[in-house]
Amino acid sequence: MTEHKFVLIIDDDSNFYSRVNEIFLQEDDSKYRIIHAKTRSEAVFKISNQRFDCIISEASIKRSSPDIIFNELKKMGSTNYNTPVILYSAAISPNLITNYKKLIKGAFVKPSSEEKVIAKVRKFLLR
Repeated sequence: MTEHKFVLIIDDDSNFYSRVNEIFLQEDDSKYRIIHAKTRSEAVFKISNQRFDCIISEASIKRSSPDIIFNELKKMGSTNYNTPVILYSAAISPNLITNYKKLIKGAFVKPSSEEKVIAKVRKFLLR
């Protein structure tokens, strides 16, 4: 029986989620489970209730701050305290990277191909 790897995508763009999910399904069959959160509150709920192997996050979702998610991840005892985060956004600020450099393991500025993002995710999933 295959152990599944869980990836959380935090993005209000359903198209990005759909494309990434499709690529994983085509290439890796059922090895990966891609979970989608469209809002910050939905993301915090999922992060609080499930362990993920990797998180891909948009930096700006409907004018809300990514601090909410990163603060949840930083909590000691959090299920996802050591989960690597990859930013995929058109709005990546140097302050964001500096403030959360221990959590952020990769950053891609949109537009960047989904394949590049997935290659980075695989790096962490194969550990």
